[in-house]
Amino acid sequence: MTTDVMLTETLKTDLEVLHMWKPSRPITKTRAFLFLTEDVASRVNNPWDERESLRGRTKAVFDDFIENGRPNYGLFEESGGRNGIAQMKVMAPAPGIRLFGAFIHPSCFVGLRLFHRDELPFKPTGQKGRIDYKTLNSELIHEWVTLLPSVDRIRIKDL
Repeated sequence: MTTDVMLTETLKTDLEVLHMWKPSRPITKTRAFLFLTEDVASRVNNPWDERESLRGRTKAVFDDFIENGRPNYGLFEESGGRNGIAQMKVMAPAPGIRLFGAFIHPSCFVGLRLFHRDELPFKPTGQKGRIDYKTLNSELIHEWVTLLPSVDRIRIKDL
């Protein structure tokens, strides 16, 4: 049994409140897992109207992550602080999306919230484009502890 299969068996109870991303295209091998909250899964699986090309690109990036795993990209970055919250960035087509969540294993990312770039919470300082990571990360940590109280987050630098 591979580490990834053991991971899903071990966390099955904890992760049953989440949706495991099912690739939208045939893939050759599963090297990573992506779990999404109900809200994120629903958003990605339903039309985005004028942003349908961005939804298609987002689904393709999710599929690529599952097929190739994290090491093949510069796709993820820390979301600030030492709390294990990370973000997956899909920058094109504009406005792009950010999927915030955390790694629970080097080959498993849990996505809690998805934002179009223009939906991100910005600092109320009047500085255009300054994301309020402090408030967002605090909310995400609270959401994580509520949803997955027994699952530890892993910082990207520790993967």
